[in-house]
Amino acid sequence: MSTSDVHQMARMAERLRGMGVAVLEATATGGVQNAREGRVTLFVGGRRTDFDVYRPVLEGIANRIFYMGELGRATITKLITNMMCFVHQSALAEGLILGAQAGIDSSALLEAIQASYAGSFVAEVDGPQILDGSYDRTFTIGLVAKDMTLGLALANEFEVPTDVMPRRPDWFSRRAIATAGSWRPHHRARAGGKNRQAPARCLAARLMPMPLRRSAPALTH
Repeated sequence: MSTSDVHQMARMAERLRGMGVAVLEATATGGVQNAREGRVTLFVGGRRTDFDVYRPVLEGIANRIFYMGELGRATITKLITNMMCFVHQSALAEGLILGAQAGIDSSALLEAIQASYAGSFVAEVDGPQILDGSYDRTFTIGLVAKDMTLGLALANEFEVPTDVMPRRPDWFSRRAIATAGSWRPHHRARAGGKNRQAPARCLAARLMPMPLRRSAPALTH
């Protein structure tokens, strides 16, 4: 159920099928909080006959199940959604920082974003955590870099341009190292002469473009 290399999955399936084992991949999504509350979404790949037989088992751990086709397609689906999620998180963080720098209340801005065409599941789930400074570490920068590496490798394999995605798989990890310690949660930033709550999260708060990050208000405990 982990997000892994699609070719590794194919090799494992070949060996297991040789031993008479039915193989399904079921990548999970929806966020950690939804998982804790039993609202897991699964992307499933494998033979349709195997999926039909074992669907009741999957329904015991997930409330939404999408059959994506043959083995490998569920992993590809998960990598696509993760890559898009990371771009959404980066855009949300940069937008909130821009608003704070311009003197806009971050809570009001987040509410406006959600009411606009820019609203998203990412903003709905991550936005409040950014504003309350909870600095969620349940999905680390290392996992982001891993998934981006796998996703960009697939894009190269299928010769698909990725103009919005970072061109280098290690962009996130290098940015995290470069900015480590320069951004802290649980603070309020001075913006427009008033106190504004500073957007901060393990992923989102560390992905600011360096010029913008350097011009951001100083944060202290």
